[in-house]
Amino acid sequence: MKFRNIFIASLSAVALASCSDFLEVDAPSKNEMGYVFSDKTEMNNALNGIYKAMLSADTYGDKIYSTYVMNTDVDFKTNSGRTLTGSNWSRYDGNPMGGNIASTWKQQYATIELTNLFVEGAESSDLYKTGEDEYDEDILQMIGEAKVARAIVYHDLTWMFGDVPFSFNSTRTAEDKIYPIKDRAEILDELIKDLKEISENMKFADELPDGVERISKEMAWSMIARIAQTAAGYTLRPDGNTYGKMERMNGTRYTEYYEIAKEYAAKVIDSQKHKLAKPFYQVFLDECNFLPASGDDVIWEIPFAKTANGKVGYSHGVKLDSYQSETPHPYGEAKSDVRLNGVYRYMFNENDVRRDYVNQLTKYDAPAGEAMFDNNYTVSNGKWSKLWVTGGLGNQTTENTGINFPFMRYTDVLLMYAEAVNETEHGVSGPNGAKAIDALAQVRKRAFPNNPELVEPYITSRTSEEDFRKAVLDERKFEFAGENMRWRDLVRHDLLSETVYWTFYRYIALAEASESTSS
Repeated sequence: MKFRNIFIASLSAVALASCSDFLEVDAPSKNEMGYVFSDKTEMNNALNGIYKAMLSADTYGDKIYSTYVMNTDVDFKTNSGRTLTGSNWSRYDGNPMGGNIASTWKQQYATIELTNLFVEGAESSDLYKTGEDEYDEDILQMIGEAKVARAIVYHDLTWMFGDVPFSFNSTRTAEDKIYPIKDRAEILDELIKDLKEISENMKFADELPDGVERISKEMAWSMIARIAQTAAGYTLRPDGNTYGKMERMNGTRYTEYYEIAKEYAAKVIDSQKHKLAKPFYQVFLDECNFLPASGDDVIWEIPFAKTANGKVGYSHGVKLDSYQSETPHPYGEAKSDVRLNGVYRYMFNENDVRRDYVNQLTKYDAPAGEAMFDNNYTVSNGKWSKLWVTGGLGNQTTENTGINFPFMRYTDVLLMYAEAVNETEHGVSGPNGAKAIDALAQVRKRAFPNNPELVEPYITSRTSEEDFRKAVLDERKFEFAGENMRWRDLVRHDLLSETVYWTFYRYIALAEASESTSS
């Protein structure tokens, strides 16, 4: 069932919107806070307003998974022009005053304002405290959802901008209406502390009526692990002379953050609330057919509404051309502009079931709707596709597919745990080594269901710290195409420049080989 009532949020969400713009702090509120937080139904509507804000095309409804996905050996966009435009972010060409970046910045802080207002209102509600050190469990859950949403946004802001304005106070209560810029490492510390405090009072996804379309306890734990993993890694810091230098965000203390990642990833694993029972393709096929399911790979998926918002399967998936705003089939147009590196598929083991599902080599023209070979500089990402929607969305549909996006998967938790054990115990021969090996093995078992020799034997041959690290990063490379993960993983380990360098030369080699063949 799709996430219910998310669009009735408009009434109570507007009630929380104290500002029409993040820096326009004198705009009057549309309603009294006391009214919104005097009734649980109104509070839930206001919470839905936070989810709705996250569906904006300027952020998680589109740009976070299209515009700001950097070119690597996995995700890749090309441009036929030779002139830099200042807006080709994926090609590392960005203008800090560009319209795209400005609208994303504004929307992210609008969402943060809603979360801050919600937390303040819920914690001051007469319904919140039910006794001495006792609190209403439904309101605790709602506060947890708002805080995790806030952490998601701040975490992504630090990835995009580094040090950013930060506050847990809304513009109603903040003494300084323009938030001070805070060091990214301090921001991540605040987020981890905040989520640790609330997560224990939240509910598991299978206890929530909307399941994995709602932020749950295991999502909070998973987000703590992800933030800690970021804090353990490298970041680009200005040095006053060049474009900057890469250094550990927390210096020699980085293993402390890996310990946090290990602890909270283990909480998710030990809860036994999730498993990798479905085949790899089925996870995404279910999303394309609007079937959110608790208990398997997906921990939280961004809840779009069918044919109302979200571009998953339109920007991703097989390209479907239209003619005079129609297609000759019931699936509708698909732009297929969120693409994959043209040589990515050749990096897979030929027995890996992910390879041929993810790397799609076909497109459909118009008006005939005939299949054509589609393999040049890039290929389409077949994880989500309009073609996978049973019966199609309609021959006049374009974007706004309503297909959910898996923001957090159990696969990620397993691989975060394996990485954290390796980094804190210097390999997998320590006390948690067997559990780390099992975590990686679960992912590979699903990828190689017919080749057990490529699971345990593969892993046990890579038990040194360096080899196991590479094995985990390789698994992430093959698992998360199109999920805006690869460049972040490479940055965390200070491998981005090296990987981009070799990616460039692979393309050069292909061009030279093509030229010599044609001549």
